[in-house]
Amino acid sequence: MLAPLRGPAAMDSQEELALEMECAICYSQYNNAFHAPKVLQCQHTFCLECLARINVKCQLPDTIQCPMCRSYTRLPDSGPPKLDNNLAILSCLPKGMNRTCSIHFSRSKGRLWLKQLPEVSHGTVVPQICMSNISHSLDVGRPPWQENQLHQEDQWSRWSCLDKPLCRTLLVVAVMVTVTLIISSTLFFILPPSSRASHNMTALSPLVATDSSP
Repeated sequence: MLAPLRGPAAMDSQEELALEMECAICYSQYNNAFHAPKVLQCQHTFCLECLARINVKCQLPDTIQCPMCRSYTRLPDSGPPKLDNNLAILSCLPKGMNRTCSIHFSRSKGRLWLKQLPEVSHGTVVPQICMSNISHSLDVGRPPWQENQLHQEDQWSRWSCLDKPLCRTLLVVAVMVTVTLIISSTLFFILPPSSRASHNMTALSPLVATDSSP
């Protein structure tokens, strides 16, 4: 019978096990829901949420590229939730979390939905993480073409205020003020100093005449 590891060797073994129990992308602990351990064809394991986020941003909807070795994995028809689970990691989870939840994925909406919890045998205590601490849906981003569409709609909504009379009035006033300032600045630099001085004297002459009158 092999003796249990002690000292530095035992510490290294525990650290390796701890690293295997968390996703290498987001560093979240694996569970049986949105952070379920999924295995790619290259045998690298990542959580479901991270793989769904990668797939949403990928140009090829039916494939996913491994962030470590850059190799491609062809996805099942239902997307990342149907990838194979890492059974070795699931077996290390607390009792009652060894089976993954049923999850639906919509790439066009960029969401994961928790459909139902896994069935457990009678008398099994299910950890709280399976019940109340997991949201029933998770936002994993939007495809690039949808982000561009939302950006264009946002720009159009900014210009849609021109349909209102008040906005149009303010815009006309702003344009008139801007044009007046531009013309004034242009005349100031074009006219010679003597012309500007005579113009100022002409403008001030009525005031001088008023002051000198009895």
